[in-house]
Amino acid sequence: MKRETLLCMGALLRADPTINPRRRDEILEVCRRDSHRRRRRTGTTRQAAEILGVHPKTVRSYAKQGKFSVIRHSGRRTRYDLDEVQAFADNGTQNNGEEK
Repeated sequence: MKRETLLCMGALLRADPTINPRRRDEILEVCRRDSHRRRRRTGTTRQAAEILGVHPKTVRSYAKQGKFSVIRHSGRRTRYDLDEVQAFADNGTQNNGEEK
């Protein structure tokens, strides 16, 4: 979560008289912790193909089979979670960004 978003949330929570200060601090702390989580490292079909050592068509085929997820930005622009692709390349299984 962006710093500006956290600041706005804090201001809104402080302005709401129905939320006690301790609960407000708990909510903001959870938001701060979540904002430091791993961000997705996304890449193109070509980058995913390089990681796997296959043709880009094979990457699209693997994604269709559900071996890793596709991030669609528009009808023609797709990206892949490169950490997920790397996990598939390493063990041949789905990772879905989960920590082991």
